[in-house]
Amino acid sequence: MAKISILIVSYNYGRFLRQCIESVLGQTCSEELEIVLVDDGSSDETAEVIRAFPMVRYVFQPHSGVAAARNRALREASGDFIAFLDADDIWKKDKLALQLQYLREHPDCEIVFTGYENFLENGVSPDEEWVKQNILFAAKNKTCLPTALFTRNVSLRCGAFDESFQQSEDTEWTSRLRYLGIQPGFLEDKLLMRRLHGQNLTKSRDSRPTEESIAKAFQIIRRNLQLQKKHGSAEEGISVMIPGEHVEEGISDMIDADHANEGISDMMKADHANEGISVLIPAYHAESYIEECINSIKRQQTQLKGLPLEIIVADDGSEDNTPFIAASHGAQVLQLPHKGSAAAKNAALAQAKYEYIFFLDADDRACDNALRDLLQAIQTRKDCMAVFSRAIDFCQNTDDGQSFYDHFSSHSYSGCLTGCSLIRTETFQKTGYFREELQTGETIDWMQRFRDSGLPYAELDIVTLERRIHQTNTGIVNREQEQRDYAQIIREHLKRLTREESIHHNSGL
Repeated sequence: MAKISILIVSYNYGRFLRQCIESVLGQTCSEELEIVLVDDGSSDETAEVIRAFPMVRYVFQPHSGVAAARNRALREASGDFIAFLDADDIWKKDKLALQLQYLREHPDCEIVFTGYENFLENGVSPDEEWVKQNILFAAKNKTCLPTALFTRNVSLRCGAFDESFQQSEDTEWTSRLRYLGIQPGFLEDKLLMRRLHGQNLTKSRDSRPTEESIAKAFQIIRRNLQLQKKHGSAEEGISVMIPGEHVEEGISDMIDADHANEGISDMMKADHANEGISVLIPAYHAESYIEECINSIKRQQTQLKGLPLEIIVADDGSEDNTPFIAASHGAQVLQLPHKGSAAAKNAALAQAKYEYIFFLDADDRACDNALRDLLQAIQTRKDCMAVFSRAIDFCQNTDDGQSFYDHFSSHSYSGCLTGCSLIRTETFQKTGYFREELQTGETIDWMQRFRDSGLPYAELDIVTLERRIHQTNTGIVNREQEQRDYAQIIREHLKRLTREESIHHNSGL
């Protein structure tokens, strides 16, 4: 008889625990079950609920996050097989029996996943956007950790969960499987019932990809390639999670980015030696915000101690009063046909006359000391080609006093270009301009090309940008396109990495 360790992690989910644990106790398999519950510092009724289940081993730890709680649970597990179950979810009664049967019929398989379905807690509407995304994702996701049953050997080979992940730590962990040569199995049966109740981590997550989340994806790719090289595993595909999207593509389908900037070189200007700051603002239908944006720059002029400053608004074919308002507040205005943000940025770059470039979106605000602090940092190191800082979101109330978007990041996060960077103009001669075929992901793409170039840069742990969240943000209006752009960027980065690996291998490095 085998022993199965069922590992449940919970943080203030006491109200769901009884149903969760009863779904484990109701399993039809005849194996010995070890149930371990790690309480990640709950302040609700969790401990009281557990008293009714003396067969559950209760482990309390100070609140450390879900990844740390999963790692503690793994250390407590003693079973031959291991399964995770989130405290707000439930299993169907045949789950473990069917999975054990599968593993025994497929001796080369050490982990098996199942399908799952969502169910709504009372008061949760199926029309909410986050609910729709979760329901759609359930049809795509083949490696949902709470559906898995795996051997102890798999946990030893995959190692601990990455505790730097506040969420999606399970996706990062399962992404290691194929690079370790661990072949997963899959049962189509929907054996997990995943509860959507309004306090899920997937609801609190800002589904708009950010530089920070994309950087995490690149980190996962690099680490998994190292695992593949170390263990000799050779797979034809790559699975990477970015917020709101699951990307699974073959390497052979990846787009060649070598010539992404062809045609842009003739736009380059060789003479950008004039010391000063060019503030470049791409704008499209921004009449409600452009005055506040420009003023957030103008009031910093006195901090620059006589250093020249120009403000260029690249109007991307607006049909409102954006260009007229910008001109009336002292900005140079480039009136362009509507081609998108990347084209507007490139046009502004071609007109910039000073050594340092500062981008700012027309609906955002630069913090009061942004230019001074970034300039001081880049001038301190003569070899520094760029300085990057942090951003914070803010959400303006609507006329009725209610914020239309209640769930957004209130903490500072790593920014990308717009409002968070000061860049020497010669940097663009080395990395290229923005790729105009990308409708929403051009800044992330440029940032990754910059980092791949190896040029020296500095990072400041200060906030220089206040990023406005509103109903017409590009990432909200064009979310599907944004996800496709970010997926393409990740695939191209992966192809560059594999090409570099091949060059190094062939040269004997």
